Amino acid sequence: MVQILGGWFLVSIRPLRDSEGIVGSVAVGKLIDFNSLADMNFGRSDPLLMLLGADDSVVAASFPSGDKSTHFLIEPEPEYVAAARSGQISVGWAMVDGERRRKAYVPVALGSGSRSVFAVSLTKSPVVSLRDGLITDHIMVIAALSILVLGVGYVVTQTITKRIMRLRDGAVEIGNGNLSFRIEESSNDEMGTLAREFNRMSDRLNEKNTQLEKANLDLALRVSERTEELQQANNQLIETQIQLVRTEQFGALGELSAGVAHDLRNPLGAIRNGIYFLKSRLAKSSELYTSPR
Repeated sequence: MVQILGGWFLVSIRPLRDSEGIVGSVAVGKLIDFNSLADMNFGRSDPLLMLLGADDSVVAASFPSGDKSTHFLIEPEPEYVAAARSGQISVGWAMVDGERRRKAYVPVALGSGSRSVFAVSLTKSPVVSLRDGLITDHIMVIAALSILVLGVGYVVTQTITKRIMRLRDGAVEIGNGNLSFRIEESSNDEMGTLAREFNRMSDRLNEKNTQLEKANLDLALRVSERTEELQQANNQLIETQIQLVRTEQFGALGELSAGVAHDLRNPLGAIRNGIYFLKSRLAKSSELYTSPR
């Protein structure tokens, strides 16, 4: 930094050399005044850039307008300025247009070997605005993501629920005996695989049920045939039993007749013998009465 009549210059000096050594120098500088600081700050009033002179007064500041009537009072705090002049970067405060603002003080080397101070002042309003904007954006992003997640979750839930309900209805139909019921599912995901396996299981159950019904019909026919055969055999058995009873009755009657005949034969024989004897006697008696004497 070099001070001239027009103000302070930010100067960069490079030596000029030849084979003999240094023959001169080239200096390039920029005047640090209100306009240059305003250009450096892109015409903004916040943050506020300023350059302090040797007496701690404001040499230049980045006021938005070059009109000095619009410039406001800046009062840096001496202790932070003194710390910066000693070569330290300090962060403190300053009164800017009657408002206490946070300010950073940075030492700047002067051409005389002493130090000037470059200061930057920033109000809380941009930070607060930035914070509020970030919070608002954050809330909006979270709200949008929440709505998106809820919407996607609702759609996915409804889709999965409907497919699960179809599987449940299929299970209920099959449980009620409707083995011809099929679940309509054409997707290739897990639900589609489950539905196809469910339909395949229904086909197998239907086939097994058909085979079982056929086996039941065959069994019923065989049972009917065996029942008829058993009925015929039972009828034959009953008839045989009747015949046996009759035979036994006839046998008993024969035995009874034989017994009666045997029992009657002896007295009848005696009676017959008696009759024969009587007839013989009667015959002899008749001869006696009828023969002449």
